[in-house]
Amino acid sequence: MEEIWRRRTERAAIMGLHQRGCEEGRKAKKRKHSRSRNKPMESLRSRLIVNLLWCLTSLLFLLPAASSLTVEGLKGSSITLPCNSSNREDLTTLLRFGSKIAYGPNQHEHFKDRVKESGSCDLILQDLKTTDAGKYISTVYANSHLHDIYSYDVRVKDNLTGQTGEELMFDDLPHEAKNVTHFTNPGWTEVWRRGQGVLTDRLTDNNSRLTIKHFSSSDAGTYRVLNSSGGILVTVTVTEPSTSSKDKHEDQPHDAKQVRL
Repeated sequence: MEEIWRRRTERAAIMGLHQRGCEEGRKAKKRKHSRSRNKPMESLRSRLIVNLLWCLTSLLFLLPAASSLTVEGLKGSSITLPCNSSNREDLTTLLRFGSKIAYGPNQHEHFKDRVKESGSCDLILQDLKTTDAGKYISTVYANSHLHDIYSYDVRVKDNLTGQTGEELMFDDLPHEAKNVTHFTNPGWTEVWRRGQGVLTDRLTDNNSRLTIKHFSSSDAGTYRVLNSSGGILVTVTVTEPSTSSKDKHEDQPHDAKQVRL
């Protein structure tokens, strides 16, 4: 009897171990299956987190655009990009112009020696060029922590005078330029578009520099360089020489020499 009881006990123990082993195997399979099902979810969750971070970063730069300050200046003059931060000595400013750093470490060559700081975080852009037109983002830090962000839309004005029959060259177009329009009677006419070039036989295009080969009175008027949203970047006013200067030019002997005083 004892032998029979011992064998039954051993058999029961073996059966118990087998049953527990099967249960552990089933649980392992379930865990594996659950992990395999969760992988797409984890991947999706990761993508959502990345997209959310990207959106938040984009909003950091896009939100200031709603209150973007328009600053306008004449070519060759200076403009001030103001900030409203209190007068503090612990502020540092980084000014971006598209992918270029206009002020700060690794400043782009285009802005070298032309951007100066004034007060706590005001910036002065000197010797204004037509290629300076566009959107600027100024990030202000206090003790290396983000303090404020400012957005500016810089517009440039220029005045040119054309001589009948002579060449008239415009300055380089800014990188945000989408199209150029010309205002004469009866209204605005598109004369250049990025990707298509000049849309009139009055202009030629050489690496985004427009030129009127033989100026005439019909070329006078206002030219506007616009960005993709229709915002004004550059306004160029082209005029003819006054009647008195015309007569003076015509009366001058061809062999006369001009003397600078």
